Amino acid sequence: MCFPLPVALAVASAAASAAGSAANYAQQSAQADAMNETNQAVAARNQKLAHASSSLQYQSLDERIEQERTKAAFEGSRIARESVQARSRVTAAAVEAGVKGGSVDALLADFERQEGEYLTAVKLNESMQEAQISREKAGVRLGLEGRLISSTPDLVARPSLLAASLSAFGSAVSSGVQVGSAAHQAELKW
Repeated sequence: MCFPLPVALAVASAAASAAGSAANYAQQSAQADAMNETNQAVAARNQKLAHASSSLQYQSLDERIEQERTKAAFEGSRIARESVQARSRVTAAAVEAGVKGGSVDALLADFERQEGEYLTAVKLNESMQEAQISREKAGVRLGLEGRLISSTPDLVARPSLLAASLSAFGSAVSSGVQVGSAAHQAELKW
């Protein structure tokens, strides 16, 4: 059985269109997969860097807290030592001069009051520094979350198999209609 030329041309055109659509679909799918793989690798690297950066920032802030605590402890020790020395000098001077009573006791009490106020100020400053560092840590955490969110890649959409199939079918139908129309016109000319 021999097919008329217009039918053979329509079948060949439909086959070529289907093959082209299949090749186009395969190429687009491979490109989408490659882009998604690259995007995922870049995102994973960015997330790893974000975690490493925030870890270093946390370590630095923890060191600052320890430094503030150490500084406050040394300052407290220095003030306590100076206060004891001052009270000892006043007591020794009072004993040598033979002075007793309320004025010496008042002077010693004032030294203790000043020491207490200064130590309270040192502790208050330490706690305010720690509160500030805690806020900085919260900022580091929020920055990390923002970097992780922004490094999440958008997936590249893969081509639709249905769309490729419909495109091939549409091209085949169009080719068939054009070939049929040409054949019809050729018959009319005979």
